[in-house]
Amino acid sequence: MTRPACTATLLIDDDRVRATRFDFAPGAETGWHRHGHDYVITAVTDCHMLLEEPGGGSRKVIVPAGSAYRRRAGVEHNVINDGRAPMSFVEVELTESSDQSSKSVSKDFVKFLPQEIWPWAACSALMPRTTSL
Repeated sequence: MTRPACTATLLIDDDRVRATRFDFAPGAETGWHRHGHDYVITAVTDCHMLLEEPGGGSRKVIVPAGSAYRRRAGVEHNVINDGRAPMSFVEVELTESSDQSSKSVSKDFVKFLPQEIWPWAACSALMPRTTSL
């Protein structure tokens, strides 16, 4: 099945972080990718995701607007907008080379998240290392 690609807009790209906004029409996908860095996702809209995973598995996840979660490098998947409305999120990759610095940046970032969205750190998923999807 061929799906349209999502749109990736690079917002920041420096020696510490890369921030990219991803916008999906209904049915659009990222394409298969593996994350090369630890990352944080913040949902701009409610995100109804279908996550295709290695080995042929898939699962559905709903990430409410304003929620955030983080993942470690190495996650591999294809993210698809499984909803009827457009969806958007911002991915911030922690590109700094020092593992200790990346852990510190991630920890500091989480301190500023409202307590009611901390549980979303247990949610799964997302996004590519490149801006050309």
